[in-house]
Amino acid sequence: MHKGVLLIAAMDVLGNLVLTVGQFSVGSGLFQIIYASILVWSAVFSRIFLGRGLSWAQWGAILMIMAGLCVNAVGGQATTSNKATDDRVFAGFFITLLGTCIYSGVYTLNDYMLSGVKRPMSPQQQCLWVGLYSTIVCLLVMTVISVPTLRSMPLENPQVILMYLALIVSALGHNLTYFLLMESTGAVATGE
Repeated sequence: MHKGVLLIAAMDVLGNLVLTVGQFSVGSGLFQIIYASILVWSAVFSRIFLGRGLSWAQWGAILMIMAGLCVNAVGGQATTSNKATDDRVFAGFFITLLGTCIYSGVYTLNDYMLSGVKRPMSPQQQCLWVGLYSTIVCLLVMTVISVPTLRSMPLENPQVILMYLALIVSALGHNLTYFLLMESTGAVATGE
């Protein structure tokens, strides 16, 4: 049971790291368009890995979303470009798509853990364990990557500390409602 939750936590942190690199490569506008395909990937992964079927109307809606994403992506391209920028954006597109697929995998695996195992955890328990393991994995990654630069961060500023606390409370509320929604609707409906 906890191996699956640990895998979800590792995928969550990896997806976050990959998406961060992708966002810096493609910019926020294109990033949002690519990341919006998470619903499509969640539907595909739920079909392939969980055997969940969707109605023709649901598949039609997914195809319409895909078409809208494509129109947005094409319509949002800049007219000026150079080789280095084009290469960075091209690589960033695939990096962001990979991160989006990793997060769709997180949603699908969470769905499986809540509905497909013999003795599933409650959504609150799964939220607790995924959050705890993700925090541990994230702290390990931060220790390796961020500790050398901590001196340059304004951690003595009370406003910065308050913002971090607000972020923690917000993430807790988001994750708890996510797991409660996941229990009743599945990965496709919660694909953000």
